[in-house]
Formats: sequence, structure tokens, C-alpha cells
Amino acid sequence: MKQNQKKRLLLWLGIIGTVIVVFLWTEPEYTYLPPEEDITNPSVQIAGEENRELGRQLKLGKETFYQETFGNEVFFTDILGLFDGPIKTSTLFQEIYQLRGKGTDNLQITLPETVNIGGKTFEKGTVINTGLDVPRNAYVPLGLSFKYQDGRIKTGMSCALCHATVNREGQVIQGAPNKDLNAGLLLAMAKNSAAYFSYTDVVPMQDYLKGKRKFKDSKEQERTLPDPHKFENAVDRSLLNTAPGNFDLTSDFVHNPTQIPDLFTRGDHPYGWDGFAAYGDYKGLSSATNQMHIMISDPISRANGISEAFGIDKELFLGTILQNAASDKLRLRGVTPSEFWEKNKPNTNSPGVLKAVKNPGWPKGSEVAPDALTVGTKKFKFGEQINAMARWQNTLMPPPYQSEVRDEEKRRTLLEQGEKIFQQAGCITCHAGPSFSSNRIIPSEKIGTEDSRARALSKMKKNFTESKMYEKGTRIPIPKDAKSKKMPLTGTDPDSYSLVYDASKKGGYKTKGLIGLHLTPPYLHDGGVAVGAKPGQWGLTDTLLKGRPADPANSLKALIDREWREQVIRSNFRSARLLNTHTTGEGHAYWVDEQNGYSPDEQRALIEYLLTQTTVKPK
Repeated sequence: MKQNQKKRLLLWLGIIGTVIVVFLWTEPEYTYLPPEEDITNPSVQIAGEENRELGRQLKLGKETFYQETFGNEVFFTDILGLFDGPIKTSTLFQEIYQLRGKGTDNLQITLPETVNIGGKTFEKGTVINTGLDVPRNAYVPLGLSFKYQDGRIKTGMSCALCHATVNREGQVIQGAPNKDLNAGLLLAMAKNSAAYFSYTDVVPMQDYLKGKRKFKDSKEQERTLPDPHKFENAVDRSLLNTAPGNFDLTSDFVHNPTQIPDLFTRGDHPYGWDGFAAYGDYKGLSSATNQMHIMISDPISRANGISEAFGIDKELFLGTILQNAASDKLRLRGVTPSEFWEKNKPNTNSPGVLKAVKNPGWPKGSEVAPDALTVGTKKFKFGEQINAMARWQNTLMPPPYQSEVRDEEKRRTLLEQGEKIFQQAGCITCHAGPSFSSNRIIPSEKIGTEDSRARALSKMKKNFTESKMYEKGTRIPIPKDAKSKKMPLTGTDPDSYSLVYDASKKGGYKTKGLIGLHLTPPYLHDGGVAVGAKPGQWGLTDTLLKGRPADPANSLKALIDREWREQVIRSNFRSARLLNTHTTGEGHAYWVDEQNGYSPDEQRALIEYLLTQTTVKPK
């Protein structure tokens, strides 16, 4: 009997040991992929395009959208230390466990200790609104990837973190923006948020260059890196100004975040708030999808062009990012930051952290790929994953708007009246076509909006060359004899597109389509036009900054009614936090109000019509 027990014990120890070895060897990774029954708006295939290859492409696109990080856990975990500050991965999992499978659109985390972030004290027990979405019966947030590697859990991000959300029942709404994602706060609480400094208004010069750490710059001159503690606090203060639902993805040394956009992309080209993604596959959508990954999670890849575009030495740029990296392996040692990075970077074929390939014009960018890289992993062809995502995004339509008008006949009459007003008031001048967009970029002076974000990419063209990409079918890693081809720069009005990269102009914003407005308040590029469920809740100051959602109908009224807008703008201007991030809610002064001869009932009809648009109309 004892002999049998001993054998069984050895057997179980062997099994457990094998499982542990396999676990450590395979580096398991998990990201939530919602089942179809938990999705409110499944993708809609276009008539006449049903075939096996399309099905494979849409499947790949969906999986890539929800699960692919392209290796950005290296930046978010090993360099930034997203969950190495006061918010730990273990704390995150504990709070999700307490949901008991219920799901939430705002995971709240109770701080286990008192901390000072950017000069602001957060007491122990403070409840943090993260804005992270957890679908029902899920045990990780939507869009966060968790991977066991190097003896620890690493966190990466997929597109779903920002561009999908959950409803009150915990079901996933694909393509809807995460309107309350508190990205600024989460980044500020990271261990090394200084790695995100180029997205803020904090530059590593002058007062901050009083640290003890020496390095050699690009001219072999000995210089000093910023004091890590002072610099970290300065970056944290800037990040804490970011309103929930907003995010700065332009590494232009100005803190000018924009509202997280929806992904109801069909017919809504060019892409990006400023319309920068106008060329390449899917009318620029592949370019936008690719560039978003690089801009958001790979600032290191920009080091080669940083001096030419912004006058900041490459070594100073890299050294500032790496001197306090969360991982010992990537924390700067030695005196030359670029040499240290080349020796220790995880992807030898990529200049930064991402799994990406250098485009034919590297290190020069182009209109198709401003940062000269294309994300992609080894088992796929060049551009295959981003093209699949673009194709899948174009099948997304928002779920129907649930109107408060229950009587079908009354609602039909209301919608007919709203459509007439939409035309009479001139809205259709810009918001025309199947997706309610003229597909043009409008000068910021004409719109009357804050132009800081519109000019964010204007200096990048200094580093541009001819737009070439590898031919489709080229495998990753790219062979030395791979063929490339010139990409046509057609399909977008060249005069309006010139606003994106012309440093002598104030830039512009693309005419946003109007599909899914009931899911996307607050409005305008800065997300500044917000009104709560109660009319007295004006602006972001009284809504999202206080944990209250923006009401779609009331916020739309503030978009078209000058008296309501004045209240919104006045409220926003009371907040230094909003002014420091160029978030005002000004502009787009096209009024459908009593001063222009429209009654409140006509306003209501127009708003009902706008909120009802959830399908791209056929041409």
C-alpha cells in the first residue's frame, strides 16, 4: 500500500512538474475574445462578397482586433511599468473577481496605499475610476492581454481596449469608443510614465537637466539626463490633465489629446481626426490602423527622426525613456542610450519595441506610413493583419438606437421632419453621402476649433520619402530580395490633404461621418461638447470629470444650439485641467436654434434623426 502511494505521489509530482515546465516554456498568453452571443452588433458582410477567403480574412481581422498586441507588452510592462505603480496586476484581478461575472463599463479599483502622483495625493482607500470595460463572465478587461514571460505577468494592449465597450448587460459593442477610459490617470500611475513624455508638454531640457546621470549625445558630447524624480512628477502632472475618454497618440511634445473615435469606418475616409490616413489599402484605413499601433505604443521607433523633426537629440530622447525603465534588462546602463538599446531590444529586426518590419524607405517615412514601419508577426504576410483588421472594421455597424418615442407612427413623422431640417439647415453640405461625410479635410479656421491637434503631424514631412511598400504576398521576415512598389496617392482631394503636413498652415479636421452618434458623445475632436442627463450638467467639468456620462441627445443639442454651447464652453473654461490639454468644445458654429428660426420641436426632430443613423446607406 505504501509502495503504491509512493508511486502515485511520484506520478502526480511528475505530472505537476511537466505542467510547470510546459507552462514556463510556452509562455502562455490570454486576451478575451467575445463569443458571438455576447456581441450586440455582429459584423455585417456586404452583399455579393460572401466567399471562403473573405470569411478567413474577417476571422483574422476580428481576432487581431481583440487579441493582437504586436509585442507592445515590452513597452507597457518592461519600460512604462503600467501595473508596477500603485495599481498592480493582482489588484486588477481581485477587483474583477469581485464582479462575480457581472461585467462593467468602468472597473473601479480601491487604492491599497496612499500615493503622491504628480503632486496630487491619492489617499489609501480612494476609489479609482479606470474606465476599463469587463464583459459579463469575463475575468480580464476587454483589450488587455496578459502573458507570462521572464518569470512575471506582462500586460499588452489590443485595439479593443479603446474601440469596443460593454452595455449595461455586459455585452460587447464592437467599434464603439470606450468613452470613459481613464488613460491619463492609468499612465500617470505607471512606474515610469516619463517614457510617455513626448506625448505631453514636458520637454527634457532646461530645468529638468539637473540629474546625476551622464550620457553621450549624438555628437559624442557628454551631457546629463533629466532628474528622474522631478521629470516623472512633471510628466505625471501633465497626464493627469487628460479627460476620460481622451487620449494623446501624437508624439509631438504638446499635450493635445483627442476623443477616442469609433470604428464605424466604412465610407468615413480619410482616417484620423486630422485625416492623415488617406492613402494605401482600404482608402487609408490600413495605414491608420498600422500607424495607431506605432504612435501609441512605440515611441522608441521614432528616435531616428526625432532630431530632424523636433530638434531633440536622439540620445537624450532614448535616455529619458530608458533611464528608469520598469525592467532591469531594459533600464539604461552605460553612457550611450542607442548602443544600449540595440544590444538589449527584444526584436532585432525592428528599431523599436513592436513586432514590425521596416518599410522600403526606412528610416524615411511617407504619406502611407509616416513612421516607416508596418506591424506584423512572422507567420503572416506583409500587411496581412492590418488589412484584415481594416476589412473587418468596415463590416461594423452600431446597434440600433433605442428611442424614447415608442409610438411608431409618431417616430416616423419625427424622423421625416428631422431629415428635412437636416437638409434645410445645410448640414448636408458637409455631411453628405452614404456615411454622412464629404470625405474632405476642413481648415481648422473654418471650423473654428482649437488647432493644436490639427497641426500635430505637420513636422513629420521633414522625414518623408517616396511612398513605397512591399508587394502583397511578401512573407515576414522580409527577404533581402523582396520587391516593392510605389503606392498611388490618389482618391483624396490634394488641397485638403495638404493641411495635414503643411507646417505653415493651421491644419484641419476631416468631416466626421455621423453613423452611431448615440454611442459617441461627447462631440467634436476634443470631446468638449458634453451635457449630462440633466441640463445643468454643462461641459466635461460637470460630466466625465465627475464620473457622469455625457447624454447623447443633450450633447447634440449643445452642438447645434448656441445658448447651450455657451454654457458648455463656459464650464470647460473653468477647468485648468481642460485648458492645459486644449480641450474647450469650441467651434463647429453651425446653429439650428431659435435665433436661426428653428423651434425646440424642430431641434428635437433633427436630434432624433441624427441619433437614428446606424447604417451606411448604399450609393
